[in-house]
Amino acid sequence: MTHKSFSLDFHSWDKAWYTVRLVLQGETLFVKYCNFTNDHDESYSATLFKDSKELEAFIERFRPTAIQLQDHECRRVIEGMTVCASYEFGKDDIKFHDAVVEAINFKDHKIENEEVCTCTFQLFWINGANAGNRTDGVVADICLLQPGDTQKHPIFSLFLEIAKKKLKATSLCSGQVSEGELPASHGAAVDSIADSKSKSPLKEIKSYKQSLSTARNEQDMNLMEDLKEASGSRYMLIENLEKDLPPSAIVDFVKKHVSISSQAEVFPSLSMESFTKGIITVDGQEDLQKIYRFLDNPSHIILSPRGRPWVITEKKLRCGVVGATAGNSKLLSADKNLETGDKIRIFNKGTDEYKRGNQLKELYLEFADHQRGLYQQFAREESMILQLSSIP
Repeated sequence: MTHKSFSLDFHSWDKAWYTVRLVLQGETLFVKYCNFTNDHDESYSATLFKDSKELEAFIERFRPTAIQLQDHECRRVIEGMTVCASYEFGKDDIKFHDAVVEAINFKDHKIENEEVCTCTFQLFWINGANAGNRTDGVVADICLLQPGDTQKHPIFSLFLEIAKKKLKATSLCSGQVSEGELPASHGAAVDSIADSKSKSPLKEIKSYKQSLSTARNEQDMNLMEDLKEASGSRYMLIENLEKDLPPSAIVDFVKKHVSISSQAEVFPSLSMESFTKGIITVDGQEDLQKIYRFLDNPSHIILSPRGRPWVITEKKLRCGVVGATAGNSKLLSADKNLETGDKIRIFNKGTDEYKRGNQLKELYLEFADHQRGLYQQFAREESMILQLSSIP
C-alpha cells in the first residue's frame, strides 16, 4: 500500500539530518535513507520503548523535510532564523545540521540565463562537528525548516499507534505484551515521496551508526541492571558540572525540586578541564529513579550559575558504597551554613535559555562521544602492545 504524503527528515546518530522514507512491516518501522543503498536502512521495533519519554524522544528525531532555498528567495531568510544548512567536511562528505543565521550580507544578484544569488550568510552551528563554530554559507547551503505535525504522517502515525498500545499493555500487564495486536492487513506500507534535496553519501555511515546505536541501546537495557537485588547506596553520575560547585548546592537543589534527601560529591578534575563530574547518592532504588527522571527530562534543562548544562551520558545507575564521604557523613543539606541550590536554574523547553543550554549540551555530548572513541582506541592499541611484549 502506497501513501502520498509529506516527506520527513530524520536526525541520525551522527547528529546530521537526512531525508528518509518509512516502511512499516508488522511491528517494525524501517527508516530508509533517500539516495543511500538499503545497507544503510535502520529498523525500530514497536516494543523498543520502555516508557513514553523514550517514545517522545524518538518522535522528536523526525520533522517535515526542509526545503532548499532558491536564488530568488534569499530575502526570506532573516537574522536569528534557524535553518538546516549543509557543510562539506570533505570529498563526498556533505552533512546537514541546524544553524542560526547570525548575519546576512545581501548583494546584487547576477543574471546568467537565470537569476543567481551572490549573498552570503553567517551561520552559527547548533549541532554536529561544527557546533559552536561560525562559518559563511551561500544560498545553495540553506534549507528552510517547514511547519507540520510528523505524527500525521500515515506510516509514522500507524507505527506510533502500535508502540503506544505496546506501552499501555506493558504498564497494565507488568511487562507482558500480548501477541497478535497488529492486524495482518498492516503488512508492508511504503511512503513513496521523492527526496526534495540531494544529500551526498556518508562514508561508513552504517558501521558508525550501528556501533553507536548498539552502545546506547545497551546502556538503556542496563539502566537498572546493577541495582537488582543489590545492597548498599544507589548513585548516579552527573557530568559537565562547574568545578567550584559545592556538593551542598546539589543536595539542596534535589531536595527542593524532587523532595528527596540525598548526598553528593563533586570530583577533582584536571587543570586543563573546564568542567568536572559528580555523583548523587540515595538509599533507595525508587528515589534514584525519580531523581534520574527529573534530571534527564527533555522538557526542561538544568543550568549551573554560569549557564553550564548538567549532562547525563551514562544511563547505568549504580549500587555500592561510594567512599567515606558518601557512606558515612550526614546529609550535606542539613547544615544551614552550607551553600544552597538557589543559583541552579531550571528552564523549560521553548525558552531562549533552554535553546542556549541545549546547544551547549549537544556540544558536550559530541565531545563525550569523541572522547569515548579515543578511550576505546587507546585500550585496543595498549592491549596489542602488551600482547606483543609478552611473546617470548
